[in-house]
Amino acid sequence: MWSSIANTQYGFNLLTQLSSVIGIVGISFFVHWFAAVIVWSVERYFAQESFRKGILIYTALFSIVMIFGATHLYTDSRAKKHTVKVAGLTATTFQVLESLYKDVYSKNILIDPKIGQTSKELQKVQSALVSFIENPDTTKFVNGLKALYRLHDSLFALSQQAAYKGANTIAWSEGNGFMLSSMQDAFIKRGVKFAAKNKVYLLMALAVFEPGKITPEKNFLENKTVLIAPDGNIVNVFYKNHPVPFAEHVVLGDGTIPVIATPYGNISPSICYDADIPSTMKQLGKEKSDVLFLPSGDWYDIAPYHSYMTMFRGIENGITVVRPTSGG
Repeated sequence: MWSSIANTQYGFNLLTQLSSVIGIVGISFFVHWFAAVIVWSVERYFAQESFRKGILIYTALFSIVMIFGATHLYTDSRAKKHTVKVAGLTATTFQVLESLYKDVYSKNILIDPKIGQTSKELQKVQSALVSFIENPDTTKFVNGLKALYRLHDSLFALSQQAAYKGANTIAWSEGNGFMLSSMQDAFIKRGVKFAAKNKVYLLMALAVFEPGKITPEKNFLENKTVLIAPDGNIVNVFYKNHPVPFAEHVVLGDGTIPVIATPYGNISPSICYDADIPSTMKQLGKEKSDVLFLPSGDWYDIAPYHSYMTMFRGIENGITVVRPTSGG
């Protein structure tokens, strides 16, 4: 819902609580109504006609919304409940892309974290990634593969730090487990061992590429999460339901968001752009999920506003949102 004016009100905490009742449409209504009342009042003023009644009606209803918002916001529903510690983490993938670029073009490149998604520089870097996916020759992509394995090690090192600090659940940012399909089984087994050893829930966010020629109709990427329980069992594999339009060629999920019972409450995984679709997220409220883990990936031009938008999904459905985000 990028086009909704309600997103501009993310910092107006009393007004945002209205979305728990009627969604962001109610917030949009009050914003547009405010503008209409101002214009109407000015017109009536210059026409020397009364406008007090209209202003009083708006003020009275807006006051009711504010009182509801304050009550909803400041009533501490957690007072008699236990809390748990969770961790969201990310490891940058830029070094992998830079190394692949060096393998293809025999030149060094340093990617600017603020790089635009349509920049020529990024397109050239991505062309090296395409070469790697289409033909991941181990003799050609020496630097890229080394960087890829360093990325994998970093994810588990960061996860170990989080476990040492007492996190009960650890989630990675979107697609942080970047790999070829041939690497997937061994990598997931590593996650299973980690979760069992540290007695934590581990939500691995993976970007698994199927090697071969890339064509417009081919969905060559699995953008998914794998949730592993403290006993080492894989309890859920979730595929992204809504890819970014015109940007992702992914294997699609079935449209549902699972609700998984744990000792810490009901938890649900979803991925980034899924949360921009309120109709999909309604499942969380209906199925009584407590926490949404939302691995995400942003870029400089949309950060941090994309995260602010996600706040409304939490309020609408009465859930906590944990959004580990890379690139933003």
